[in-house]
Amino acid sequence: KRRMFEPDRQTRAHGPMSVHTFGGGTWTSEFSFLTGLAHTLFGNAGLYAPYNLAPRVAYTLPKAFSEAGYRTIALYPMSGDFLNARNAYDYYGFDAFYDGTDYGLGWKSRDADLLAVFQRIYADEKRMHPDQPLFVFMLTLHQHGPHMVPLAELPPPYDKPLFPGTFKPKALDDWLNLNLGNYLERLQQSDAMLAELEKSLLGGKQPAVLVHFGDHQPSFDGAINQIPKKVPKEAAHTSNWVTYYMLKSNFPVRRKFDYPVLDIAFLGSLVLDVAGVPKDAFQQANTLLRERCKGRYLDCKETKMLASYHDHIFTRLHDLHE
Repeated sequence: KRRMFEPDRQTRAHGPMSVHTFGGGTWTSEFSFLTGLAHTLFGNAGLYAPYNLAPRVAYTLPKAFSEAGYRTIALYPMSGDFLNARNAYDYYGFDAFYDGTDYGLGWKSRDADLLAVFQRIYADEKRMHPDQPLFVFMLTLHQHGPHMVPLAELPPPYDKPLFPGTFKPKALDDWLNLNLGNYLERLQQSDAMLAELEKSLLGGKQPAVLVHFGDHQPSFDGAINQIPKKVPKEAAHTSNWVTYYMLKSNFPVRRKFDYPVLDIAFLGSLVLDVAGVPKDAFQQANTLLRERCKGRYLDCKETKMLASYHDHIFTRLHDLHE
């Protein structure tokens, strides 16, 4: 069972989420979540957001939390030199950046290893800043491709093809069985890690919000396109860019948030809504567009509204500067 995707009484918002990348480009999803912008707005230059866009963005989610009195930290599971991450996160407005290599993390680290480092850093942060609320952004890495560990080296039941027969409408070949076996085995580990993280954060008396989401679909070197997908009809035209999000809190929230598909560019303002954190001018506009377009962004049906929104954030709010 994929418990991590199943809503419960603590769930405040959940569902399918549209991102702007496929099979890779995690840093572009980081950019969208933290800035409320789609990297595709800037053409090919958007692919290098940590280099050429991060220094120029005026409004970000960490800055909104900072203005509300939060301390903002980022835990990166690998070297901060990768794709200019350390510098980019500084531009995004984080107070502290924890480089995974300083804690023994790397490409082969498991989610359980990352959780142990998080718990250590979280305890240190709460001890050093006991009176300050905390906003933490953390990336998991183990679920990322490639997914090519021989099945015989995986624990049961993943040590053999999981779909040896017919998988309607077509049978899965050895390559897809290899990739899916790896993916599902790591998913089980992610589920266990998230359950423990949820228990530690939401099980206490201190108010807490936990959101986790998928940055992009796996590619399996393009083979995933051979597997039929079931996505909301609102996202059928962008089925390769659909992932998920889950937002929970250990306190009641007055309003119910429900969107057929939520664009990742709106996820940050949704977190602010649930956390009850005041919004700056950009996040207010972002929220209004989210409601008006029912969670859709670049494919919003109200094209004039979308154009007005972009004029507002770039021309009046000067969200992007030299």
